[in-house]
Amino acid sequence: MIGLLALASATAGQFFTGNDLYRFCVSTAASDRAFCNGFVSAVADTERVVDSYRTPPIQHLCIDNAVIVDQLRDVAIRYLKEYPERRSYSAASILTDAFERAFPCK
Repeated sequence: MIGLLALASATAGQFFTGNDLYRFCVSTAASDRAFCNGFVSAVADTERVVDSYRTPPIQHLCIDNAVIVDQLRDVAIRYLKEYPERRSYSAASILTDAFERAFPCK
């Protein structure tokens, strides 16, 4: 996964970065937190859909249906705090790695 993050960082200037995401997610402004929630939810949902279209279907991310968006945001914030050196990478690639670590398939 680190290789994928490194690849994403090569063009990160064109993408919404982890730095951008971090600012929205830790903000006290309700609109910023709502944006963060929407972004992390969209990435999680996209990863699920992508997995379902693989042939054969492969699950690399297993987020239980009981997980709420606040938990996804917490995972994102924790990852961004633990790996500040990766914040220049694309936010979507960072979240994919964070979610794979937090919600691995057994």
